[in-house]
Formats: sequence, structure tokens, C-alpha cells
Amino acid sequence: MKIAIFGDSNVWGFDPRTGLRQSSRFVTDLARLEPQWQIVEDGLNGRLLDSQEPYFYELAGSRQIGRFTLAAAPYDALVIVLGSNDARRMFNRSLQSWTQSFVRFVSVCKQANEKACQAAGCKVAPILFVEPPAIPAALRNNYEAIGSYGEEGMAILAGCGKVIHQIADQEHCYVLDTQQAGLTGGMVDGIHLDKTGHEKLAHLLADRIEQMIAQGIIV
Repeated sequence: MKIAIFGDSNVWGFDPRTGLRQSSRFVTDLARLEPQWQIVEDGLNGRLLDSQEPYFYELAGSRQIGRFTLAAAPYDALVIVLGSNDARRMFNRSLQSWTQSFVRFVSVCKQANEKACQAAGCKVAPILFVEPPAIPAALRNNYEAIGSYGEEGMAILAGCGKVIHQIADQEHCYVLDTQQAGLTGGMVDGIHLDKTGHEKLAHLLADRIEQMIAQGIIV
């Protein structure tokens, strides 16, 4: 079983305390939990779902997903961990414009996935979207910690799960509902997972993939 994971700084393992990569992150935790699975990954700090602004093209996941899928194929499932950065105030987005970026990314991602799997001669893999983690309740009024998101950004993160489910259902994709499961960012900046958060996400992801295997979605 080969799992391809594409995403942002939580895939890369960014530690907001040091600016360095954490030694243990959910990708490596998942590999330890499921040693029979092959995990391939591509995480980039600051990566967005999509951007229509040339200045941020290099961060747009919609411009990079095709390269990743072609390099990773063949694989049995494609996991996407994106969406938190798009809520930051520097991009001046509302939930509506966040949704537009998500829709554009999903369209490009599906095309890239189909192209890569066809080129590799394998069945088109299911796509699993991981909801962005919620900001911990204790930090929601701490603007020193979460100032780059502000009230508007927190509202996007609170509302994006419903959007992800709606679009994923329409596009025949799947969702890991992390917020309902109680996954939150760490206590430094509310967004980046700490060691406990990475461990929890690894377990949630392992359980969701095992469920998809049992349902015949991943074969």
C-alpha cells in the first residue's frame, strides 16, 4: 500500500518555537503505526490551496500538485493537507473566496491525480482531504499568538470544514474530519501541530485509511 501525502507546513513538520523541522511528525508517526505502508510526501511551509496573484504562485498548491503526483505515482491514495495558510489575513480572504480557492484546487488536483495514475497504468486513486486543525479555545483571544489570522481567519477555519465536506461530496472525494475529532493546533501559534497533535493526526489518518480499505474505496 502506497500513500501519497501533499500539503503545507504541518506535513513538513514546522516547529513554531524554533523555526526548524520537528523530529517526529504525523507523516513519520504514520509510517511507524503502519510499517507495511509506503509513505511519500511533499510538504512546503506556507503552501496555499491556490493563488491568482503572481507574487504567490510559488506557494500555490494548484501549480505544484501535478509535479508531485507524476513523481509519486503509482500510489493507492492521495492525501491532501492544505487550507490553513489561505485563511491568513495577508491574503485578505473571506470564507467565500477561501471556498473559491478550494474549488480551483480540487479541480486541478483531480485532473493531476487522474493523469498521473493513468500514466503509471494504475487505477485512479481516491483523494482524501484533511480538514485544517482548529485553533485551541485558549488561544482564540490571544492575538499575539494568532494575530496573522485575526477574527476573520478564525471564522474561515471554523467554517471551512463544512465547505470541504460539501465540495468533496460533489467531486466524489473523501474527508478526514479532524475538527470533530478534537484535533487542534499547538499552543504556540494555534496552527502548527505539536508532538501530541502530530501523534493524534497520525492515528486519525491511519484509522480513516483503514476504514476506506475496509469499504473497498482503497484497493
